[in-house]
Amino acid sequence: MTCKQPTSQQLAYLDELKQRLLDLRKRQKSFMVETAQILRSINNDQATSLSKTTSMISVQAAQKLDSPECGGKIKQLINRFEDLRQTSKEFTDQPLPEELVGVDVRKLLQGYEQLIVEGNILQKSWILLRKTTES
Repeated sequence: MTCKQPTSQQLAYLDELKQRLLDLRKRQKSFMVETAQILRSINNDQATSLSKTTSMISVQAAQKLDSPECGGKIKQLINRFEDLRQTSKEFTDQPLPEELVGVDVRKLLQGYEQLIVEGNILQKSWILLRKTTES
């Protein structure tokens, strides 16, 4: 059984796919950090309101939940989740090129990774050869 070498278009597509995946991961990571900060600030706002006297706790908690500051943060959080969901949907809705239908993408990725490793080895060997010829 012969193994087809990936075409330059397939490699370019895989590069683009890899870059989009990395961008999506960065965006999700920053989203998670910002979401955690928003949740902490909401939690801290509620914790400070609960530290008052026990007779005022239920009134303050109800006021805090109705306050525009807390509601605004929750709305902001919901909007951020919707934006992230839309971005993820756009990422998965990308059409698959016809030339990749029926192609084993995992095998291509393994071959691509092997090419990168071999390229790095060649580059290091070239640098060592150049250093030895200079001295």
